[in-house]
Amino acid sequence: MEGQVYLCGWERIGHRYRLWLRSNPRVQAHEMALAAAERSLWRSVEERYGDGEPRFEFVPPLPRAGDEPCDSQAEWVTVSGAFEENAYSIDRNVPITTGRTCPACHTIRGDRTDVRLGVESFPPAKTNAIKLGLAGVARSAFSEEFLALLTTEERSAFEWRLVHPFRTSRRKFFELVSSTTVPPVAKAGAQFWTWQCPECEGMASQLWSPGYLNLPHFFSAADVARDVPAFAFGHRGEPELCLRANRWQEVAKQPAARGIISAPAIALPNELLAPPTVFPLPMFDRLSELQSIEWERLRDQWLESAEVLAMKADPEVTDDDVWEYVHAHVDELIALPRLYREHFKAGD
Repeated sequence: MEGQVYLCGWERIGHRYRLWLRSNPRVQAHEMALAAAERSLWRSVEERYGDGEPRFEFVPPLPRAGDEPCDSQAEWVTVSGAFEENAYSIDRNVPITTGRTCPACHTIRGDRTDVRLGVESFPPAKTNAIKLGLAGVARSAFSEEFLALLTTEERSAFEWRLVHPFRTSRRKFFELVSSTTVPPVAKAGAQFWTWQCPECEGMASQLWSPGYLNLPHFFSAADVARDVPAFAFGHRGEPELCLRANRWQEVAKQPAARGIISAPAIALPNELLAPPTVFPLPMFDRLSELQSIEWERLRDQWLESAEVLAMKADPEVTDDDVWEYVHAHVDELIALPRLYREHFKAGD
């Protein structure tokens, strides 16, 4: 089965990085560069297990280069399942939220109702978290075994609602329900954008930024009390469990945490906050189409450039290196705020 989550360790020996699977240390990689070591480990997992889309969970977190705070500096992490299961309301006469589904943006609004969710079946024991996909949102659910790893204070920060399996199962999963969530924020000095629906005035559940998939989550330090053990992060329709990073490093090593992935979450002080650019949904869609066109044009230009051709001729350079180089030169140019300024703002 592809897309499995593998708990990994790492160390730096001299000028080289060693990465390995904690479940099988013989599956390992040794490289000078950290990114190269990750790619080498990926190939080793594919050869050993036939998994061409592995997900790695490193404990402790890997160091990251660049101006952004590295993962190991994050005091918090979000934890969630790597797989999504189609879910349904066990009482089809009761909606899952108090609001309606907007006909314009197709987003479900309102607070979670008391109705329980169901799924066809639960995953095997090596997976302890799933995403419940329903009506355009993905709700987080965790196994009974994983919840037993949390402290009473961590569990009591949320309501845990039993999920109903259509097929009989000895396992139990519980949906995370929270009355409040801490929203993501934009970091000053970077381009962040999102959309707002003109019909329901609701916002998208995420913020976009060049390279956002590799960025940590950001939230306002003022939104979280210093002494809380856990909180719900994200859009209120899709709350994610957020734990302290040092606690996750303890929990992640336990068998009941298998199949769970984490992402760093960093609290920003007020002086590092900046409002994201908010586009009306129709404009967001137009800009996204333009972004795809510009990406293909600029991508092809760079792939034919002397710099990239020289990289391809170097046997030490991988395809991943080439694409990383291309994205580094293109992504900022096709950020939606920039495209809007160049193609639309003058005509407003």
